[in-house]
Amino acid sequence: MALIFKHVEVTPDCSICGLQDESLMHIFYSCPLALEVWRLSTIQLPNANIDEPIDVWFQQIFNSCDKQKLHVFAAVIYSIWQVHNEAVWEGLVRRPIGVWQLAASTWQQWGQALDVTQLDMHVSVGEVGAASMFTCKVDGGIDTTFHKATFGAILTNAVGGFVAALNGDMHCVLDPVMVEAEACKQALIWIRTRGVMEVQVQTDCLNIVQVLQSEKEDRTYLGSIIHECKQTVKDLPRCVFHYIPRSANQAAHALAKAVGSQPGPMSWEDVPPHFISELI
Repeated sequence: MALIFKHVEVTPDCSICGLQDESLMHIFYSCPLALEVWRLSTIQLPNANIDEPIDVWFQQIFNSCDKQKLHVFAAVIYSIWQVHNEAVWEGLVRRPIGVWQLAASTWQQWGQALDVTQLDMHVSVGEVGAASMFTCKVDGGIDTTFHKATFGAILTNAVGGFVAALNGDMHCVLDPVMVEAEACKQALIWIRTRGVMEVQVQTDCLNIVQVLQSEKEDRTYLGSIIHECKQTVKDLPRCVFHYIPRSANQAAHALAKAVGSQPGPMSWEDVPPHFISELI
């Protein structure tokens, strides 16, 4: 709207969604893109009146968020504005997950420039990589009652917030290592389907991590599953594998174990199933 007042020839409609006039409250609060980015950030926004001045909403945020969430809030606001300008001047519209990744990266760089310890940024950056990476914990299991292989996978965002979970049974040889490999394959296919750009896959099976990181060709049945995993990884801009102890993988383990009591595969969005809520 400000550009119109300056006699720049642009439409008053939102350059992202085209559904409403482009007010500041719409850009940062009610636009579908903004709503999805806030969901990915896990920040619980207070209800707001889109007809009120934006500083009223900002004041509500400042009164309801702790210091760390305010830092994330600032990074998201900056990134939404940057992406909005890209849409106006370059005709480019990013997906919500891309905007959130930009915000997470901005957040990390900002913290490093000031002092990470002052920002209480509990994001592991060392070997894992950028703070924009999602994490997928995966586990395979063997249901001895029904004689079938099962898997569970849980996806969390860069700040540890729950995004989604999936579990189900699998058709494979009931060998522990085979089952873990097939579980990783199922998780990678799921990740690719969701359009995740950067992810670290965590498993408590060290053998699987080692063969996934190896370039040695394996013509065994296990090797064929690993090959399928690697082919799927090629479709992901960035994917790394990490070993974690069993104690750190309890949520994925519980998901795999729960398959035996379910009528079929299940998935969860935004809100985790009650039996893993305390394990995340």
